[in-house]
Amino acid sequence: MLTIFLIIKKLVKFLNSKESVENISYSLTLALIYSITPFNYIVHPLILVILIGFNGNLFIFFIMTPILSMITPMIMNEIHAIGNMILSNGTLTPLFQRMSEIPILSYTNWNNTVSMGAYISSIILAYPIYKFYNFSLKKYRHIVIEKMKKSKLIHLIKIPTWLTIFKR
Repeated sequence: MLTIFLIIKKLVKFLNSKESVENISYSLTLALIYSITPFNYIVHPLILVILIGFNGNLFIFFIMTPILSMITPMIMNEIHAIGNMILSNGTLTPLFQRMSEIPILSYTNWNNTVSMGAYISSIILAYPIYKFYNFSLKKYRHIVIEKMKKSKLIHLIKIPTWLTIFKR
């Protein structure tokens, strides 16, 4: 139980740090995509490579992925409906036949309704989700942090500097 509070404390401290909002938003968007797509051996390592390649924040990614994966069961029916709608579309059959001839794509499990729905949802919603996280973090840093700095409770919680001498 104590470790959860320490992780939350570290997360809040990290959100209040000088880390760029864009970097945190990028990492949160990839964490959401990672958590809603069903696991396979091509897409998930590819997401990690993209995160590392574009200098994403691994701490935010690894802390938020389990938290965001809690919403996956709630949206599974919608993801299945999207995937079923796309896979049962008769006009896309030639495309799917060509895709089935590409050997590496068979490992992405694209012909599963949940996987296809998650891939399409991730592609369509990645930019709006990034913008939402970006906007939310900017508002958080502009409004919430300023109010926390002015709060009397924060001043009571802070350790006076003369007490830190005894910690050594």
